[in-house]
Amino acid sequence: MKYSLFLFDLDDTLLDFRASERLSFARIVAGSVDAARVEAVFADYQAINHQLWVDFEQGRVSKDVLKVERFRRVFSAHAIDADPVAAGRLSATRKARNAGQVCTSPTRFFVHESRFAAFRDSFVERARSVVVGNGMDAATEMGPLANHRRIEALETLVADARQKGAKILAGGDRIKNSGYFFPVTVLAEAPDDARAMYEEPFGPLAIINPVASLDEAIEKANALPFGLAAYAFTDSAANVEELTQRVEAGNLSINTLEASVAETPFGGVKESGYGREGGAEGLSHYTIVKTVSHKMKYA
Repeated sequence: MKYSLFLFDLDDTLLDFRASERLSFARIVAGSVDAARVEAVFADYQAINHQLWVDFEQGRVSKDVLKVERFRRVFSAHAIDADPVAAGRLSATRKARNAGQVCTSPTRFFVHESRFAAFRDSFVERARSVVVGNGMDAATEMGPLANHRRIEALETLVADARQKGAKILAGGDRIKNSGYFFPVTVLAEAPDDARAMYEEPFGPLAIINPVASLDEAIEKANALPFGLAAYAFTDSAANVEELTQRVEAGNLSINTLEASVAETPFGGVKESGYGREGGAEGLSHYTIVKTVSHKMKYA
């Protein structure tokens, strides 16, 4: 679903705005002309605009900031512009890659509440359809985990999440209670204190939680002391700019789940490592920098 631009004249009884403001807010209301959604956008605008005017009158913000910031804040909270069904299906497929045993495998999925159900259902449907089995079988889509420790770790994380109120929407148990086969497991609405929210599962475990805004999603994404790879789905240049500037990760991929290629530098931030491999930047770690100062004449 591309970003939908609706140019419609809002009822003056809703809120008395100038024509230019009506157009701006019509752009904000993406993907829906639902009256309740439109009213919620305008209600937020009123509150944000009032606070910014107070800040302006007391000298805390400039007039230029006032003009731009009111729209940016409402846009951040309400603009929804990605196809949740396609994103959900793609995300579940990537979660199954190498049974989730990839350092850049996505685990925590934060989805705007207005698109949460569609993304969740699409993800779960694809997760349940993943064929697990012998890697030599052409029909197999996902093989086993590396060893018994991964099975034990996943069972512990699932049990902890269940005990703390998370919903188990797919998988959750070792397949036939034998071997190292574990299905793609989907947890939903897991609390922040669930271990799966802050521990690396290194397996086919995904958590899908709703958020109210892009700001909340970024805050939750940055809440961990790790920052190797992050992903986002959006058709909005404004959202991309926000994500680029604020997400704390060494690799950020937009509308794709490819975290790196050999031609680009790869590495993390915070506790996800130092330095880079790949790309021209990676070569610098195999060199020694020498500074030579040469004065042509001396006295």
